[in-house]
Order: sequence, then C-alpha cells, then structure tokens
Amino acid sequence: MRHNSDMADRPQIDAKLKQNIFQNIVHDAAVAYTLLDKSFRVVFANDHFLQSMKFDRCHLLGSKCYDILNGGLPCQSCVVRDAFEKGEPCTVLRKDIPMDGSHTYLEDLAIPIRDSKTGSIEYVLEIMIDRTAEMDMRERNFAVFRQIINSLMRLLEEKDYATCQHSRHVSTISAKLTRYLGLGPVAVFDATLGGLLHDLGKLYIPDAVLNKMGRLDDGEYAVIKEHPEFTWVVMSGMSTFKPLRDVAIAHHERWDGKGYPKGIAGEDIPIEARVTAIADTYDAMTSDRPYRSGVSHEAAMAEIKRVAGTQLDPRLVEKFVSMVEEYGYDRKSLVEDYDDDGELLVTAMDNVEAPYADEIAVHFHQPYTAAGGEGGGWVPDESTKNLLASDEFIDLVLNHTPVFYTMIDDAYNVLYVSDNFAAALGKTQGELLACKCFQMADQKEPCFTKEGGFALCPPARAFATGEKQRSLNEKEAPHGQRFYFDQFAIPTEMESPDGAKIKCCLEISFDITREKNRQQAFEQDIRHLVEKMRDMVEEILPDVSANAHHILHEVYRFCDYLGNIKVGSFEHFRDP
Repeated sequence: MRHNSDMADRPQIDAKLKQNIFQNIVHDAAVAYTLLDKSFRVVFANDHFLQSMKFDRCHLLGSKCYDILNGGLPCQSCVVRDAFEKGEPCTVLRKDIPMDGSHTYLEDLAIPIRDSKTGSIEYVLEIMIDRTAEMDMRERNFAVFRQIINSLMRLLEEKDYATCQHSRHVSTISAKLTRYLGLGPVAVFDATLGGLLHDLGKLYIPDAVLNKMGRLDDGEYAVIKEHPEFTWVVMSGMSTFKPLRDVAIAHHERWDGKGYPKGIAGEDIPIEARVTAIADTYDAMTSDRPYRSGVSHEAAMAEIKRVAGTQLDPRLVEKFVSMVEEYGYDRKSLVEDYDDDGELLVTAMDNVEAPYADEIAVHFHQPYTAAGGEGGGWVPDESTKNLLASDEFIDLVLNHTPVFYTMIDDAYNVLYVSDNFAAALGKTQGELLACKCFQMADQKEPCFTKEGGFALCPPARAFATGEKQRSLNEKEAPHGQRFYFDQFAIPTEMESPDGAKIKCCLEISFDITREKNRQQAFEQDIRHLVEKMRDMVEEILPDVSANAHHILHEVYRFCDYLGNIKVGSFEHFRDP
C-alpha cells in the first residue's frame, strides 16, 4: 500500500536496514508467507507457516499446495488461482479446518509477481494473517445474540402465546423462502430475525385489543396498526441491527403502496420485508384467531396468488409457490424447522448462519498426497533463487503485508516506518523519520514510562528484556481517529556505517480497529436492547413479574459476559 503523498517526499531507506526489517518480519513475525509458481508448487515458506500448518520444510517445498492440503485436488476457492487469472492482488477470509477438527481463520492475500521482461505472471506471493481471535469473538457475539433474542421471544410469549408462535412461524417461512431465493447469509439472517421480531411492537398493544373476541372496530384497528412503529422504537438507535428495523417496520407495506405505516411501494420496500409479508400473510390466514378458525393450506395459497401484484410482490409470490410445490410443503412442514438430528427447533434462528458467513471461504484439509517425485529433495531453479534474493521480493513483502511496521533504535528514534502506517497517521515519511516514536501520533510525553516498575510499551520491554513482547494498544491519530493494535516488539541489532552495533526494535502492529469498533457497537446495541427489555418487564408485564424478571436476569448475565470481553483477550462464557 503506497503512501498518499508524493513518493518523491519519501527518504531513501538504507539497503541493510531494509534487509534487517525483512528478515525479522519473515522469520519472527506472526505472519505466514509462501511463494508459489505457475504450477502451484510451493517454492518458499517461512517458519511461521510451517509451524502453524505443522509441515516439514523438506516435504513441503516443491510440492503442489493442493497436494498438501486438499488430497491432490485443486481447491474450489483459491485466492492464488484468482491472482494468477486476474493479474491483480486478491484476498479472501478463509476458515481452515484440519483433520483434527480444530479451526483457524486466515486473512489470505495473494500478490501476483510478473516477469520484468515478458510481463507474464510467474509467481504469486501468498500472505496469511491469523484472524482466529477476532472471528471467534464474532461467533461468540452471535451466540450471545441468539440467547438474548430467545429471551426476548420468551417475554413476548409471556404477553401473548399466539403472537409469539405466529412470529416463530413467520420467521421459519421467511428463512426458507430467502434461502430458496439464493440471497445469501446476510439476507437470510435479516429476513429470519426480522420475521421473528416483526410483531415485537405488539407487546405495547393492550390485551383487550390484541385478544378481542370478534372483529376490531376502526379505533382498535388504528391501535393495532401502530405495532410496526413500536417495534422500530424498541430497536431504534442500534446501528448493528438497522436492517432488522427496516424489515420490522415495513412488513405491512404493500406492493401497490396502500400499506402502512409509510405507504411505500414496489422495490422501495426492502426485499426481506417483502419476504416477511408473504410469510406473515400465509400464517395469519392459516392460524386460529380468537374470532375465527384458520383456513386451509390450499385456501391460503390461492389467496396469496390472488393478491400478488397488489398486496404482495408478484415475483416473490411466484417463487414462494414454486418452493412450496417443489418441496411438497403443507402447513405443518412449512412453519416448522428441524435440526440435523430431526429435533424441532425453538426458532428458525437456531438454524441460521451468522450474517458474515458469506465473507468466509471454508476449507477442510484432506490427507496429504505425495505427487510423483516432488517434495523431499526438490531444489529451486535459478529463476526462483534470483527472485528470493532480490530487492523486489523484499519490497513485495514490505509493501503488501497488511500490517504496520516501525523500526526504532534504543533512543526511540524512528529509523523506518511503513508506507501504510504513514498514510494512516496522515504524515510523510520525512516527517516521521525526524521524530521519536511516541511523537509520531503527536504525543508530547513518552509512552515508555514505567507504572509500578513495569514498562508500558512493548519496545521498552523488548529493550529491557531482550525478548519479543506483545501488547494490545490504543492510539489516537492527529485527526482524532482512534486506532487499536495488537502489537509485537522484536529486539534486534543493526550495524552502523562505521561497523558499530546498534540496538533496535522492530514494532509490528496488527490493526484490529475494525473488530474493536464492531465489538463496541455490538455491546452498545445489545445493552440498549436489554434496557428496552427491562422497560417492557416494568411497564408492560407487571402481572407476570416472577417469570419475566427471571428471563431478564438471564439477559443481564449475558451483558456482564460481554462487558468482560476485550478484543484480543478472550474468555469463554460458562453457565454457573
């Protein structure tokens, strides 16, 4: 990644310094590097890759990557193949599942390398960064979210069992139809959860109206029509769940624009809400109500076809009918969902992938396949040797690894800073190389002071101990943006022009700002939702306080768990 200022402003970096940084990164940093040729043979792998994958160098080098990891078959999702074919850097978030059943999440980046004379792509540099901690955190967040949603549905059940069952049915139908449409995990999640929460606002509807034995008068119907907006209020102010609010408030909008509360029409209605509207219409007709019995499956399907193009999206109705016919659904099989063991699920959410699932390429490792004569005694050809020894290869590693680098001496003078870090700080290389490390972010006081006899920053500890150090740190850029880093400090030595040894430290910073911000937003939104649930218990459900307060107590435990989590420092949630 290049600095956004004029490259002429960048000072020339000493070749020995660059070589030293490269050696430390390749041999000591928690980043995996491999180099592959056009035949997908691994011609270089650093120690971190070998250790993390549990491979032996002599058997790895010269072998094709898919012989090692995929039983001799080319991988379906291959970022290296994409880089060869597209001729540009490609990236993917990968979940590797070895034969022992464990898992590792990798940010996998592939950089094509062209021959300087012919322009053809001869190699691909693959850079892999472990994202397991961050992704495991997202999975735990999703598990906690499921628990809180289940608690929310139990509160709805305390208020009105029929409405709660209807919401579960609508959610299940929405999940099935969205999957059938092939809209992907995000849409499936939004439609499923939106269907589950679409009538949450009915908690605020008086029982006399909600359970009236007979048809509603105009005034009562006007009250009922407010429930989508009540749901919106419950979920307002939560950035993480904005798509769910959009589904909840729009599920009574009509294709012809004659619905409520906003009167929007056609494709202005979110597609997940249009799916939920079909599911809501079907289950409302086929469910028993206080003033009438439900209609048959056949009658409901006929009515849905009739209102296609007026009340409901005609294309989605056509797909819904096709799905029902293709799978032979009747009402029971349409509104129920089961796990892999045939057990009835409490809600369809229990069978829904996390909304980020489509970001991940899952790869199951297969037994090693030895390709005839490759591996073992393999020796790289001259072209490969020349590339590995070249400044070009060093620059490829330094410029494309998506982490920040800083090299400082033992007086904390900045000797080198990576282009991407300079760009993030909004400064030129010249400005940064003329200051102390703590001055890069305009700090006046050094961050290497001691607190209780303990050096606070990783480089200070690395200089003091002579050992690699790690820390989770927060920095504020001059323009006010906050960055969060998982930082490693690696002590090393360099030789000055006069031959003297200089103590240095290479600081490698993995940017976890996105995950930290996501975690903070998630925590804030969940706490907001829990506070709304508390208000429901106190204001709406006073007559069922014993059970409702027990449910709320469980939810507070989930929030306490969230409050103890920090990105990069993870603890498992356990029931007492």
